[in-house]
Amino acid sequence: MEKEELKMLNKGQEDEMELSGYRPCRWKLALVGVGVLCTGGFLLLLLYWMPEWCVKATCIRTTVRDAQVVLLRSTDEFKRWFRAKVRVMLAPGRNPYISLDSQTTTPMANGHTPHPSDTSADGFIRKYAEYQPVQIRYFTLHSTKYYWNDALQNFEVLTGLEDLGVRCSTIHLEHTAGLNQNQQEYRRLFFGVNEIAVKVPSLFKLLIKEVLNPFYIFQLFSVILWSADEYYYYAMAIVLMSVISIATSLYTIKKQYVMLHDMVAAHSIVRVSVCRANNEIEEAMSTDLVPGDVMVIPSNGTIMPCDAVLISGTCIVNESMLTGESVPVTKTNLPNPSPAEKGTEDDQVYNIDEHKRHTLFCGTNVIQTRFYSGELVKAVVVRTGFSTAKGQLVRSILYPKPTDFKLYRDAYLFLLCLVGVAGIGFVYSIALSIMNQVPAKTIVIESLDIITITVPPALPAAMTAGIVYAQRRLKRLGIFCISPQRINICGQLNLICFDKTGTLTEDGLDLWGVQRVENGSFHHSEENAYKESLVKSHFVACMATCHSLTKIEGQLSGDPLDLKMFEATGWILEEATEEETSLHNRIMPTVVRPPKQLLPEPVMSPEQDMASYEIGIVRQFPFSSALQRMSVVARLLGEKRMDAYLKGAPEVVASLCKKETVPQDFAEVLEDYTKQGFRVIALAHRRLESKLTWHKVQNINRDHIETNMEFLGLIIMQNKLKAETPGVLEDLRRANIRTVMVTGDNMLTAISVARDCGMIPPQDRVIIADALPPKDGQAARINWRYADNPSKHAGKAATLEEVEISVEDRPEERKPMEQYHFAMSGKSFAVITEHFQDLLQKLVLHGTVFARMAPDQKTQLVETLQSVDYFVGMCGDGANDCGALKRAHGGISLSELEASVASPFTSRTPNISCVPNLIREGRAALITSFCVFKFMALYSIIQYISVTLLYYILSNLGDFQFLFIDIAIILLIVFTMSLNSAWEELVSRRPPSGLISGPLLFSVMTQILICLGFQTFAFLWVRQESWYEPWTPVSDACGTSSHTNLSENLTEIDEHNIQNYENTTLFYVSSFQYLIVAIVFSKGKPFRQPSYKNWPFMLSVLSLYVFLFSIMLFPVPAIDYALEIVCVPFKWRLTIVVIVVVNAAVSVLMETLVLDVVLWKLVFSRDKQGSYGVLPAPPPPQGGLDYCGSKHFSWLCCRRRRVPKARYMHLAQELSVDPDWPPKPKTTTEAKPPSLPENGSYQIICPTFKAKSSDVDEDNGAQQGTNKASEGGISYRDYLQLDKINNAQVLQSELRGQKIHDEHLFIVTHQVYELWFKQIIWELDSVRKVFIHNHVRDERNMLKVVSRIHRITMIFKLLVDQFAVLETMTALDFDFREYLSSASGFQSLQFRLLENKIGLSEHLRVPYNRRHYRENFHGQESEALLRSEQGPTLLQLVEQWLERTPGLEKDGFNFWGKLQANIEEGFKLEKHKREKMPDCETKRDMLDDLKKQTEMFTSLFDSKHHDHLLSKGDRRLSYTALQGALMIYFYREEPRFQVPFQFLTYLMEIDVLMTKWRYSHVCMAHRMIGSKAGTGGSSGYHYLRSTVSDRYKVFVDLFNLATFLVPRAWIPKLNPSVYKFPYTAECSDSSYSSCGSCSSEED
Repeated sequence: MEKEELKMLNKGQEDEMELSGYRPCRWKLALVGVGVLCTGGFLLLLLYWMPEWCVKATCIRTTVRDAQVVLLRSTDEFKRWFRAKVRVMLAPGRNPYISLDSQTTTPMANGHTPHPSDTSADGFIRKYAEYQPVQIRYFTLHSTKYYWNDALQNFEVLTGLEDLGVRCSTIHLEHTAGLNQNQQEYRRLFFGVNEIAVKVPSLFKLLIKEVLNPFYIFQLFSVILWSADEYYYYAMAIVLMSVISIATSLYTIKKQYVMLHDMVAAHSIVRVSVCRANNEIEEAMSTDLVPGDVMVIPSNGTIMPCDAVLISGTCIVNESMLTGESVPVTKTNLPNPSPAEKGTEDDQVYNIDEHKRHTLFCGTNVIQTRFYSGELVKAVVVRTGFSTAKGQLVRSILYPKPTDFKLYRDAYLFLLCLVGVAGIGFVYSIALSIMNQVPAKTIVIESLDIITITVPPALPAAMTAGIVYAQRRLKRLGIFCISPQRINICGQLNLICFDKTGTLTEDGLDLWGVQRVENGSFHHSEENAYKESLVKSHFVACMATCHSLTKIEGQLSGDPLDLKMFEATGWILEEATEEETSLHNRIMPTVVRPPKQLLPEPVMSPEQDMASYEIGIVRQFPFSSALQRMSVVARLLGEKRMDAYLKGAPEVVASLCKKETVPQDFAEVLEDYTKQGFRVIALAHRRLESKLTWHKVQNINRDHIETNMEFLGLIIMQNKLKAETPGVLEDLRRANIRTVMVTGDNMLTAISVARDCGMIPPQDRVIIADALPPKDGQAARINWRYADNPSKHAGKAATLEEVEISVEDRPEERKPMEQYHFAMSGKSFAVITEHFQDLLQKLVLHGTVFARMAPDQKTQLVETLQSVDYFVGMCGDGANDCGALKRAHGGISLSELEASVASPFTSRTPNISCVPNLIREGRAALITSFCVFKFMALYSIIQYISVTLLYYILSNLGDFQFLFIDIAIILLIVFTMSLNSAWEELVSRRPPSGLISGPLLFSVMTQILICLGFQTFAFLWVRQESWYEPWTPVSDACGTSSHTNLSENLTEIDEHNIQNYENTTLFYVSSFQYLIVAIVFSKGKPFRQPSYKNWPFMLSVLSLYVFLFSIMLFPVPAIDYALEIVCVPFKWRLTIVVIVVVNAAVSVLMETLVLDVVLWKLVFSRDKQGSYGVLPAPPPPQGGLDYCGSKHFSWLCCRRRRVPKARYMHLAQELSVDPDWPPKPKTTTEAKPPSLPENGSYQIICPTFKAKSSDVDEDNGAQQGTNKASEGGISYRDYLQLDKINNAQVLQSELRGQKIHDEHLFIVTHQVYELWFKQIIWELDSVRKVFIHNHVRDERNMLKVVSRIHRITMIFKLLVDQFAVLETMTALDFDFREYLSSASGFQSLQFRLLENKIGLSEHLRVPYNRRHYRENFHGQESEALLRSEQGPTLLQLVEQWLERTPGLEKDGFNFWGKLQANIEEGFKLEKHKREKMPDCETKRDMLDDLKKQTEMFTSLFDSKHHDHLLSKGDRRLSYTALQGALMIYFYREEPRFQVPFQFLTYLMEIDVLMTKWRYSHVCMAHRMIGSKAGTGGSSGYHYLRSTVSDRYKVFVDLFNLATFLVPRAWIPKLNPSVYKFPYTAECSDSSYSSCGSCSSEED
């Protein structure tokens, strides 16, 4: 059997999956075939429902490379299984990105394999008959094709040009000419047709898929069974219900497919103009496009059929499909670095996310273009089909993740319980029937029938009813839902994140005023800039030019802020027409000019005519949310030199300006405005050099423009709150629902808005967490300060105070909880997320304002809040909130644009009043689901009790009795009890989230017991009546002749014994019980309207009550005949009434008094969010714990405080007793370096020489001796070849005539590093040789190994300390870095060899510039690396050594078996000991902890679990080697195990020191070059930082040994035979013996 493999697919992505390979097995297929025949096809259905079982039942495991079938499992919380068939296709080559003309028969570029296409490749292959076709293996899953990659030894997806990792310059140089016809056809074999194909399945396919649902199969089984038992009417009713249900489902699904197909198909196939390699332009269908094609964007616009990067011209694009924002966006061409910049950090690798301002996305609408005369607006196709942005969106809709909600999980568990109950009834009915000698056919039918009774067939339809009704009510409120299952989840929301602009505040901004700066100081604020005196100022020119506005159909369009700013100037914007553009040899610039009335009277001047005063916008650098700024290059008409104007966030703009131009009181003025809630924008200007021509400006990088600016002043914009905002937030606050603001705006502005809208009460403090990343060797740190003083301190000066934080937990007496909120920026959030993971959850627990947050950070925040068990809602306008809206439990978009497809809910009302409506309806739907499920469960159990009791007398319910109960009672009640609308206001408690909770289980179980008791009581009582006798057709218990005559007229024999007194009694009692539990379970307040307001339900219940009482007290012969009811005395009928009334009274009393008053209030008091001081609601938002809630019914609990289930409550409970929380003044928190030991000094060991004691006369003795050099010996200088070493420092700066002093230090230190690397490799090779030749079996050689490994650790300590010398350089002294290439220590050949020889696995390496690390070396260096990878590593040799540890033999000492037995026995004793403790919370916690430890050790002794971890890379050593290491670890104090333990310790020390060396390198690189590219051409600091992780630890298993420490008493005692050294001495090397009988290590 092949070795089992487990591969990771889409690693690190949202759709990450585990993949294993299989191939069909004939004997297994034969066995399955026999099983299918024996089970009547049921086995086939089971395998259809369970892909994992299907694959494992028909296939055997094989390597992924040879697999014919792959089995995949998602790694998320759902663990879904998928099956896919591996297909093979022929293609003339492997690499789609090179020309076939230059390809050999086995090409491979970037390790990629080609895509197959739906089109046959045979014809194309024939064109290249001289090339041997290659086989391409692939499989398709979720509209994505995965292809086998030989280099990666795994399947992967090819998305497009990004796979090549091309730089911007490469795109302009190599990809702008277009593809010829052959190249396009060749690539189409790989990438297929450019189409997002949403196939609408035929009704037949949908029908088959729907019918094969387990529920309908169960119904089919039930119908067959009922038909066999002649229950035809009920069977027909169920068939009718199923047909209606299937037809409705098919209609809905078909409609959704058609809608999605129409949305995708609209404009998805268009005619495009494509540039060919021969400079020709031809028309083609968009379906023919492939990555690398160059398409021409028409001047009148188009709908983009693919993702493409713009390489010439400019486009105005509407991206509402992606962003939800209908504001046109300007797309500029991809920067083309100059030849001097190629390959530098300015020549970036193209990334579709980082270069989205230059990328046209599929599905977006290009409104208009601007272009050169004689040149076209061109774009290079980057992605096609489902790989595009639109394709990924469609995939997320086609294949959504299942909704994970506790209610649904509990529902399945409950159904399993019902199946268990049915099993008991099944056995009971068989035993009873056999005892009464019932015919076999009847036994089979009746025993199976009880299963169909217990599991209600109408349950799914009943559960869905409440959600459907809630969806309709939401629609009436203007809220549309595309994910109905989320409505229930919205009932649990306890935290809502709000976007600010457009959500809490009005969309538009109004200009409040401007404040100009002249000569480094602020002027007084002015209302506007519409003044004649300012018309020629740079301030107004900046306002008029620095924007992205454009004219569409004569109307100004663009960002609302830009629009308001431009309109405030009163200037006029004119754009060149297409005809005007064609008359010039370049793009005609957009021109702005002031209105004539603002121009002063023209004065004759030879320099300029004011009448023609206008400014042309030459180049635009669009606004970037990452940079928080935009800029333009403009030229005044008649001027030769150009001007640069900059606009953006004040802090960013000020940092780019000359210090002397920024007013000294800038920070105070800015803070004053932002505290008042204004949005502030800063302006800046710079006069450009005359050498910058128009052509140079078109290709210049924005960093060269946006520097050394002159600060012009501030624009103050006012963003008003929406009228509904304060009231809605107050409602949420009263309901104990936390509110959080997540915005891209300024921090202080956001805090001001939060105070204004009531999100932060006036008396509460706001603590700003200002986190700084590591810099200049210093660790990351957080400075804490109060944003302002709350209103109760209004008389004091509002100053910023430094505060401290302590992360130590010292439990003390409870103190009053201070009312406070945290606020932080996106930058601080990123630093805290990376360096302060232990504080992150504490901060989000009280975090209320998150400002300057990027779109992905909003999503991260939602995930963090969910990680502490919050049910998170997100409300945004859809612009940058799509990710967060999709990730939240309940996302509601205030935008009705196409981006709302990503949001589960969309509101027509453009304000947040929809949020409480959604929560109210969610709570109502959730409670409805509980009520319906409980009712359906009771319906099944009540009918089950009735049937079970009747089976005792070999009777059953009649066909029409079943029909009446299931149709007239159950369905009518179910579909009307779900109509209760939501309660009018939000209350401060939430409904439970699952069925498996105390109150709900108590409710169900008590009602079951009540129903069981009263039915059993009635059943036994009727048999004790004086008139009772076994009923026969001639029985006359009523004493009426009419019934006697009726009975005499009966000619049919009652074969099923339906008609009897017990049946009649139980039918009446059970029918009333259905109505009783329906009323009892149909709860109203506080989540739903009372049931009496639900008139359909009340009408149904009253009608049924009247009908049942009527036929019971006043029999109607026809009805009695139809229902097969027999006549009983009137007195007994009155007795049944009494039984029913008492039953109703007991049920209502138990539900309303015991449950609602006792248990529910107890649970809710513990579940209230305010109880744990984490919600801004009265009592105080962050107040102390609610003692009342915790003291309720303390007699039910232990004395110890109950630990809350929700993680955020647990955290709040901890913080409430922490005396150092919240932060206090004057301390900064610093982060510790990751994965490093405690900070401490490292001793430097240096060799020293001392004189002998016999040297008495220093003066004479010091000069005594023999000069060996004079006698022919080699001199010290020659021996060390000091001439070569001392002359090996060649300063590149000196060669270029600009000698830099510190370059010499840089060279010397790196040469020293290389020499030490060489020595380490020398020592390491000697150790490896000892292991390879098996000389390690001699204990003396083992001592040598330990000595040399220890020497390596000492060298590494020197290398770490050597960074202190390098750090005496500063960043300014590193001017010579531009002369270097591949000089980084991480690109040292010897360091790479060292890593390989120690055992660093290739697949664990971080990709270097998205390329294999070996590609940076060539020739002999590359071959040396390859050899080091192929040779035995130290890790492998140590693994083999550990596997031979004596004492592991099963037939010997059997350490592992004894250890397992001892640990299992120890845990049993410990469990017994803890179970004897008195019941309390401590006992439960200790038992839970013991259970976790037991599970951990169980996994330790599970070899399959170990192999699984090994395949994932989480473990490095084999299972046997791990046993050996653990044995050495346990017996380390035994003399013969001390040396092996010391060896393992030094191996860990090597890992630690290498990690510390890497970290020191990271800190130094960050301090010296920041985030720029490194001298080795790498991505610099970020690349280096990614190598400081556990994935680079080789002996990580040795570190984890401490996890498995056990008490000494559990460790098996050694036998004397094991006391010998682990490896018997057989031979020694020449270091110890000159006459050894075996070869030495040096052989």
